[in-house]
Parts: sequence; C-alpha cells; structure tokens
Amino acid sequence: MNRKTLWGVLILLNLSWIALSSCSKEDDVKPAAPKIELIHLGTHDSPDDRIIYRNEIHFEAKITAEALIQKIDLEIIQKSGYGTYSFTKEYTGDYTGQKEIAAFHDHPTLAEDAPIGDYLFRLTVTDQQGQAVSIEEDVTVKVGEGGGEHEHEHEH
Repeated sequence: MNRKTLWGVLILLNLSWIALSSCSKEDDVKPAAPKIELIHLGTHDSPDDRIIYRNEIHFEAKITAEALIQKIDLEIIQKSGYGTYSFTKEYTGDYTGQKEIAAFHDHPTLAEDAPIGDYLFRLTVTDQQGQAVSIEEDVTVKVGEGGGEHEHEHEH
C-alpha cells in the first residue's frame, strides 16, 4: 500500500469515529429544570400583598419538575429590623417523586418572638437530577393577628 492510500484510509477512519461519537451527545440531554409559579403569598384572606403575620402566613404555588421532585425547601429570612431570625422547612414525603403539584400550599407559623420587619421568602424546588430552582419575594412581618382560622380543602 502506498503512503497516499494509507493516509486516506486513516483520515476516513478518524472522520467516521468523530461522526459516530458525536451522536452519543444527544443521549446526554438533561430534562428541563423545575418550574415554580407563585400563585399567592400573604395572609389567607388577603390579596397578594406580601404582608404576613407571625401566626398567619399563606402561600400557594404551582410546581412542575420533569425529572420528578426530590424536595421542596422554604426559607423566610429576616432582612431588616432588630435581631436575626430565620425560618426553614423541608417538604418531602408525598411530594417526592411527583412531576407536578398544581396547588402546593402551606400555612407555616413563625415563632412568637420573630421580629417584625422585612424578610425574604424563598421557595426552592430540587428535582431528582439535582437541579434546583428558587423564587424569592420580599415580605413584611407585622405585629398582630392575621385572618386566623379558616376552612378550605387541603391536599397534603
């Protein structure tokens, strides 16, 4: 075999290998990251005014995760006022493995001594691929009682 033919064969083999190996990247496509749509944040009976009371917080969100939900984390972190306060809660259980939660909601209660002032409300969804997405909203914690007791159907 002469040199030109040998180089031609080697070039064709390399090009074939590159073409075949590039097809495998299509298999590495990650599912879309989770999505959070905040529907309501405030007290139960209020409009979305972003005002909450220690004993009356109501939030509702639509959550979708193509790669299925691993966990949902809630953080309410003090931004101003006296002292430092934060509230955290992790949701797993029935939510783990779900692809969509049309009306994820809760009524967390802050400690009685939680300072009034400005806070950051952060809701984070992590899927089973480890992709995490957060939404953040400014809220104000005020003194007093919110709407208190209320009745409606819950899907917990």
